Amino acid sequence: MPCIKAARVMNRSPKECFELFKNDERVGEYNDNCVELEDIARLQYGGGVGGGNEVKVNWCATGKYGVFGPRDFTTVVRNEETEDGGYLSVATAIDMEGYKGLGRREGYVRSRIVLSASFMKPVEGEDGKCEFWQLTKVGELGGVANTRIAKKIQSKLLERAPIDFLERFGKAVVKKK
Repeated sequence: MPCIKAARVMNRSPKECFELFKNDERVGEYNDNCVELEDIARLQYGGGVGGGNEVKVNWCATGKYGVFGPRDFTTVVRNEETEDGGYLSVATAIDMEGYKGLGRREGYVRSRIVLSASFMKPVEGEDGKCEFWQLTKVGELGGVANTRIAKKIQSKLLERAPIDFLERFGKAVVKKK
């Protein structure tokens, strides 16, 4: 699987972008691959620049897409403010089958997010704007997704998904909620 990078300038500050990005209740506005989301564990800690950094473990599920049944995955996520006035969120798969909420759930095929890294930083000389970068690498998808024809469909989806994500995020972040 390739590692995909997408970037876009958002018409909101890095802080506003990060607040939306961390808001589990609004994730459906911009992320088609996250139709269900549960935080399993959360650790707020005072480290880093802003003192409001966190590490959390979550369970997420996609919807059904064509021949692909719904997928679920568990990730450990680190959210942090950076020294340059930006923010980052890095996630990777975590497998803890025996831990409450992290086992495979009936009706889903287990997938793996190898890497999801999002960076939001100020645009130099343009107050209220944010440069948003995202790197993503999806691992084993399991089930029918491992057939040759499905891998071709998946490849096309992966090429478009990061672009669609940032376009939808850009629209969501300027909405008043």
